[in-house]
Amino acid sequence: MKILSHKFTQLLLFSMLPISFLFAQAKVSGTIYEPDGLPAIGAVVMIKNTSTGTTTDYDGKYELSVQSPKDSLVISYVGFKEEILPIDGRAVIDVTLDIDAQVLTDVVVVGYGVQKKSDVTGAVSHVESKEIAKIPTSNVEQALQGKVTGVQVSAPSGQPGSSPVIRIRGVGTFGDARPIYVVDGVIMESINHLSTNDIEAIDVLKDASATAIYGSRGANGVIIVTTKKGQLDQKTTFGFSTYYGTQKVVKKIDLANGTEFATLANEAAVNENRSPLYSDVEQYGEGFDWQDYIFQTAPIFNANLSASGGGEKMTFNLSGNYFSQEGIIKQSDFNRITFRMNNEYHLTKQVKFGHNLSFINTHSVNAPGVLMNAYRVYPIFAPRDSTGHFWDTSPVGNPAAQFEFNHNFNKSNQLNGNVYAQVNFLKYFTFKSSLGLNMAYGEGKVFVPVFFVSPSSQNQENSISVNTNKNQNKVFDNLLTFSKKMGDHDLTILGGVVAQTNDSEWFGGTRKNVLGETEEFYYLDAGPADFQTNYNSADDWSIFSYLFRTQYSYQSKYLATVSYRVDGSSKFGKNNRYAQFPSFSLGWVASQEPFLVKNNIISRLKFRAGWGVTGSEKISSYPSVAIVSGGLDAIFGVNETIHYGYAPINLSNDDLKWEESKQTNIGMEISFLKNQLTAEFDYYRKVTTGILLRPNIPDLVGAANPPFQNAADILNRGIEASINWRQAGKFSYSLG
Repeated sequence: MKILSHKFTQLLLFSMLPISFLFAQAKVSGTIYEPDGLPAIGAVVMIKNTSTGTTTDYDGKYELSVQSPKDSLVISYVGFKEEILPIDGRAVIDVTLDIDAQVLTDVVVVGYGVQKKSDVTGAVSHVESKEIAKIPTSNVEQALQGKVTGVQVSAPSGQPGSSPVIRIRGVGTFGDARPIYVVDGVIMESINHLSTNDIEAIDVLKDASATAIYGSRGANGVIIVTTKKGQLDQKTTFGFSTYYGTQKVVKKIDLANGTEFATLANEAAVNENRSPLYSDVEQYGEGFDWQDYIFQTAPIFNANLSASGGGEKMTFNLSGNYFSQEGIIKQSDFNRITFRMNNEYHLTKQVKFGHNLSFINTHSVNAPGVLMNAYRVYPIFAPRDSTGHFWDTSPVGNPAAQFEFNHNFNKSNQLNGNVYAQVNFLKYFTFKSSLGLNMAYGEGKVFVPVFFVSPSSQNQENSISVNTNKNQNKVFDNLLTFSKKMGDHDLTILGGVVAQTNDSEWFGGTRKNVLGETEEFYYLDAGPADFQTNYNSADDWSIFSYLFRTQYSYQSKYLATVSYRVDGSSKFGKNNRYAQFPSFSLGWVASQEPFLVKNNIISRLKFRAGWGVTGSEKISSYPSVAIVSGGLDAIFGVNETIHYGYAPINLSNDDLKWEESKQTNIGMEISFLKNQLTAEFDYYRKVTTGILLRPNIPDLVGAANPPFQNAADILNRGIEASINWRQAGKFSYSLG
């Protein structure tokens, strides 16, 4: 400690004072750094065993009055190990923090922000990248199967690249019950384009107190995806990973063989007073196994190359991924190439700019609908007869012929991500503006050649069908955050405005009698215009929102969160265009109470409860407007000419309202034996009212489609339980 004085007598006087009195007037200051050399903004510096403390500014600096040279400083910062440093008479104490891997896993992403898992008052589940990347699958959603309580993942088909069906805490509506996805802050309807290698973590928001900040988008749950990023002052690290595997049908359906089928067919004929169909049933033996014919051992391959690092003022993470998967049904495959670039530029200590961008190219071949035919075709038939021609397997189509004449494929290009800027000012404020974009273009072609298998299975004119679709989704977020720690009090206030627009267009057509049957003729101009068909349609919708949230913590023991969001949707009429979605939740970390602090069995005990309102508007874009449709032509008049006709065949409902879900959640988190055994329990009850659907109306109304109405209610309730055991040491394992 250095004491400045301009007079020798003052120095002498001070030297005669008791040291304890002299030190009481002293201050300790310094700078807290992250491992990469950047200042730790908002780190908490406390005097041990007291309520005296402060937080670091945007330069990582702090200053604190201390009472005794025997005091110690306790420095804590989210994601880093806590430091306890004796003062030992020093006036300047600089500290470089170390990353705490365990604490990092306890940081979860909530709507429009991050929060320590210990401070979360809603039902939120966290999945690390290592749990996702090791699953050999074409899509991220499938990798969530069995990882999160209350989340059901099921595959609707075996088509490679197809998205699974995900339901969070059951089905809460008769319409679209999919959750929404938020990738690096950008709201999306699907994440089947993502590579599992690019993901840092996934957080699943399940109850209304957590999802209400997303308002009308959060009724079916929210899945937040954070992709990988680089670090400042980090040497470039290259990574390469690959795997190869196979998939096959583990158990086939037991079906009758040739002899059994012929015997059963004869019995059925006799029971109907007809003559037996087959004179010698034994001649068919085992017959032909059509399941073996359509199924195959399908390869799956993945390769990923990445580079990550950063300099003094820039971070980067670049990656390229190739994924290929054939289906277990022949003539089905999926190929995807992904490039990702996540960069961030620190323009000053207070201003940074960044982007998370990815480009995805996919190509898939769709198998013909052979599965049901393979189950129904008679086992006495083989694919081809003795002459090499396809066998007439009437009354069921020949699966072998279906494969032969199948030419059905799709391809797509997609660009998505966001560009953002963030400004820190007035010590406690952060403003972030982000523009998210998701652009997709897809094309599909189906060619049917001329063929003859049987009188009931033939095609005398070849045809080509082409369809294209394009979609552009934009999200513009503007968020202002105030965050300050005041002794035992920790307060974060968020306010923002969000605007989202979506534009889609579809175009397609069909031509017959194409000039050739090879792929270079798979274009509409290759066929004559006679008897052509075509279509072209478009769709658009928009949402404008205001949001607010307050998070409060006292001694990291008593927790509270309040959120409020107002959504306005173009899908509803002016009478009910806007809806309000409030929520609140409370938490109590009982293990920090004096009566449990010295407990050697219970490491952590937290209770939480919350209530909130969410909504849904996942219906067609124009339910409040009568849609006029064309193609309703009529012949009338003296000359009986065709007159083009248009009519409003989709009725509207100006008084249509949002679906509304009110959900209550009560949860408990407990861990034992130094957090080796952890458990989490939740009870939830969700009531959804005003379900949007089209009830039937009498035909005499004269409309093809009845209007949407708020016509039903649904109750969902349940109990979730998650129990895990983790053993660390030279040999580590986890069960749960």
